[in-house]
Amino acid sequence: MVAESSCRQQPPHSIILEVDRRGFDRETLLVNWLNEILYLQETRDEGITDSEILEISDVHLKARLHVERIVGAGVSSRL
Repeated sequence: MVAESSCRQQPPHSIILEVDRRGFDRETLLVNWLNEILYLQETRDEGITDSEILEISDVHLKARLHVERIVGAGVSSRL
């Protein structure tokens, strides 16, 4: 899940988010991680420009994502 309290505004339109995901095994961890990235892109119109893995194991992943607003990615632009 995205840690909203850890968001820091970066110039000009970049945001840093810390994301913490868990899974029962490596496969579910990968699916949960990819679902989080898709969620950010689809619901917040944000794309990842960089990432840093902070912690990783077979069932846990914590990362710092650098995201930026995707210009023209709103629902009306897809129609």
